[in-house]
Amino acid sequence: MAVQHLSIDDTRAWFLAGDRDAMVGDVLDLATSSAMRVRFGRYAKGAQHEWIVTHEETMIVTQGALRVRFDGGEEVA
Repeated sequence: MAVQHLSIDDTRAWFLAGDRDAMVGDVLDLATSSAMRVRFGRYAKGAQHEWIVTHEETMIVTQGALRVRFDGGEEVA
């Protein structure tokens, strides 16, 4: 198995997610990895956006919290 070290500096492009200060940057996307997506998020306090995850996804949170809602509950990281 290969191990790959990824950092926020490996983010290829940032895009606005939602209409408030929520930026998401892909490190691995479906074009570079058929198995999963890895991304960093930069969210201003109170910023939010909703999306439906249709594949394996990893969001790296370096500061603050990420709330994930799903059928039957929610988790905060």
